[in-house]
Amino acid sequence: MMSVAVLISIAGCGDGGPSLVQVKGKITYDGTPLSKAQVIFNPGAGVPAFGVTGENGEYTLSTNGSPGVPAGDYLVSVVKKEEVPESNKMTPMDMQKMAASGKKYEPPKDLINAKYSDANTSGLTATVSSSNKQINFDLKSE
Repeated sequence: MMSVAVLISIAGCGDGGPSLVQVKGKITYDGTPLSKAQVIFNPGAGVPAFGVTGENGEYTLSTNGSPGVPAGDYLVSVVKKEEVPESNKMTPMDMQKMAASGKKYEPPKDLINAKYSDANTSGLTATVSSSNKQINFDLKSE
């Protein structure tokens, strides 16, 4: 009887991981589509899923480069920072030189309420399932 249970366990492990649900949605900020924002679904334990919003605020999620996300509950964060021109981007060596000269590095500014950039403070959650594939959020500037 024990060998049958072991065979059943082994047979279920060959698929290479959980199946992924194709999730998409739309992010708005005070009712306006939010473009060029990073959307992160954090499962708590495991690999987060990522997406980037288009001009219309729509996103699709990928996990480890594969389209979709495993079913489950997620804490969600949305990050939108000012764009830094390529000529102003700094390497770690540039930052060290700046610190040595007494100057402070100013990271890019948040363009939306900063609470949304941290899954623990955003207040955004999502439950992904085969029947819940469209997940929209309307963020507020408050």
